[in-house]
Amino acid sequence: MKQKKKNVGVSAKLITLPIIAVLLVLHVVNTILILHISAANTSVIDIMHKSDQYTQESTELVSGITTLSETSMNFVMRPDGPAAESVLGAFADELIFKSYRRSDKILDKFKTYDIPEAAMDKLEIAVEKSEEMFRTQKHAIALCLSSRENIEIDSDLIGYTLSAAEIEMSAPQRDGLAQSMLLSEQYSLARRDVAANVGTCNGIIQTNSGEKAEEISRQVRVERVVMWSCTIVIALIFLASAASIYWQIIRPLTSMAHAIPAGSTLNEEHGLQEVRTVARAYNVIYKRRESLDAILRSAAETDALTGLPNRYCFEQYVLESEKSESSAAVVLFDINYLKKTNDTKGHSAGDELICAVANCISTCFGKDSFRFGGDEFVSVVKDCPKESVAEMVKNFEKEEKERDISVSFGWAYTDKISDTNLKTLMQEADKKMYERKKNFYKGGGNPAL
Repeated sequence: MKQKKKNVGVSAKLITLPIIAVLLVLHVVNTILILHISAANTSVIDIMHKSDQYTQESTELVSGITTLSETSMNFVMRPDGPAAESVLGAFADELIFKSYRRSDKILDKFKTYDIPEAAMDKLEIAVEKSEEMFRTQKHAIALCLSSRENIEIDSDLIGYTLSAAEIEMSAPQRDGLAQSMLLSEQYSLARRDVAANVGTCNGIIQTNSGEKAEEISRQVRVERVVMWSCTIVIALIFLASAASIYWQIIRPLTSMAHAIPAGSTLNEEHGLQEVRTVARAYNVIYKRRESLDAILRSAAETDALTGLPNRYCFEQYVLESEKSESSAAVVLFDINYLKKTNDTKGHSAGDELICAVANCISTCFGKDSFRFGGDEFVSVVKDCPKESVAEMVKNFEKEEKERDISVSFGWAYTDKISDTNLKTLMQEADKKMYERKKNFYKGGGNPAL
């Protein structure tokens, strides 16, 4: 009869490697998309920021020529007034301290910007008209200044030379000519042309920026759809992986978790190959566990030097005694002069001292005596009146003297363990023990509790 082939299960490696590869690819794609979307959003912000910057800077041309126009008009209309010199000062301040608003400066700056050619054409027309206005302003101011010696201003700031015919004119004639120049229709049309062309330039820049931003935004929307698609695929892979993990790993392991405390062998036919391998390995170990447990338990719970139960055993003892209704006394011990013995007589002598103390403690206080660690011991006496515990303490002191050993100790008592706990009694005993030890080293004696 043909033997049925044993189902060895599917290897986790066979499943996880393709999943990891797919997730890695999707993660890389998502990362690239996120970075690109972030860069695109930054680019949109930069485009709109530059659009606002270009609009603001081109508008400075209108602000500058408007300020120059107003100050020159104020001076030409009242060239002999008390404020004439301050008005000219404002004109000079505009030229000197706000030179960035001058048409030539603005045009030079815009030549370095990436703006549509149509916007640049409109800006050049506006610059041309503003220069025309500026020349008219300087001409008008020069006419009014030519016969006014009471106004002190650097003529180089005006920079306009009158013709011979204009020099031959009288002061009122020059004033009238200056006013007619600034009030002319040509001057007014130039001013409107500056504002109109700058406005058109700004509109072209903003439209162009909006189109660029919209084009990038459309691309970002497509990339976001791809990114979310990748994210959904990743989520589905995780869900499928979670389902596989549950059926092939968690469920078999849960079954093992119930079988192990029950002391039974594990099912080797469920789960992934690795889970089944663990089950088989456990079943092999299970056959030898009982004999090893006894050896390990003894080693884990017994202090190798003194043969007394160790700290681990004491912790288990405390847990088992938490709800006890019996009385209890906890006695805590600390060997005196152990370090000195080790330093002067060697560690062998120190070990002998520890063993002697351990024997003395277990003799006086019974089997529930533990080596807590190093030079510390603890004993628990249950179901014993406080007076009897006091007698044990006196007997221990007597044994100390007879065996020529020195131990500092402290003890605490309770009528019912459930009213407190052994840990609390230990803390009380510890305080008394350290107080006794302090007095011992301080006074050279061994005072009673």
